[in-house]
Amino acid sequence: MNKAKGGDTVKLHVISKYNSLAKNLLLSLASSVVGAYGLMCLVWVVTGLKYNALTCVKIYLVCDLLLLAGLFAVSCAFSYQRKKELDRITDRYAQFGSDDEYFRMLKAYMGEPLSDSKLLLYASCHLEGGRYADSRKVLENIDFSKLDADEQEEYFNICLYSAILENNKELANDIYFKARHYFDRAVMAGKNRYILHTLGMFCLMNGKLENAYTLFMSAMRERNVSLKCECDIGLGHCYLASGDKESAKEMCYTAAEQAVTRSQAMRIRELMILVEEEYRKSS
Repeated sequence: MNKAKGGDTVKLHVISKYNSLAKNLLLSLASSVVGAYGLMCLVWVVTGLKYNALTCVKIYLVCDLLLLAGLFAVSCAFSYQRKKELDRITDRYAQFGSDDEYFRMLKAYMGEPLSDSKLLLYASCHLEGGRYADSRKVLENIDFSKLDADEQEEYFNICLYSAILENNKELANDIYFKARHYFDRAVMAGKNRYILHTLGMFCLMNGKLENAYTLFMSAMRERNVSLKCECDIGLGHCYLASGDKESAKEMCYTAAEQAVTRSQAMRIRELMILVEEEYRKSS
């Protein structure tokens, strides 16, 4: 999405990576090293400082191994439970889409009360679920001053993209001109290529096809399948607006091969319908 546009399910799986086996092992190892040293010192003091260095090392190793095994077991159990929660949320989305229960489950998974950074992610999930006005309502609960520079740019990116997907040109123009400083800063930094895609969609909405094409091609430099799908959809609309039906049709197929969310699949279908209408007009 925007970091947001990676899709609800995709973002949840990104969260789940933080509970990976490798990370659990590293965290357990680091904690056990510190904990074992503390226990060794405690034993040494309690016993009247009578143990020599070799004995202390042995005590340390035993404590370290016991702590490592215990902490690793606990962290794995926690990760397994989190994965089960994630699977339930993913299943809910697959069956019922972005309904109220899905967002209730998602909010509980993210951990209430949500911080400003988590609210930003929560807003992007509403955006991806097609609840554009709701995404902006979530943003209203964020203390903008507490966001870092990247998050501030993402904040306005969600605002603008939600208006674009609503096809609300007046609102999109208003958001862009009020927050132009943040968009210009993001483009200059070149770190968030999702913003380039959003600006491409904004140019497309305002009939600036060449600018839109350039922005989409720039955004596609990032190796992200979901972002490439979004750009292919945008390019399809560019080609269609310029009268190149063949290229627009090709973009539909290219985007379909890389779609990762229900929202993307729906917009590819909408583009294909427009392409088919153009073919019927010319036949």
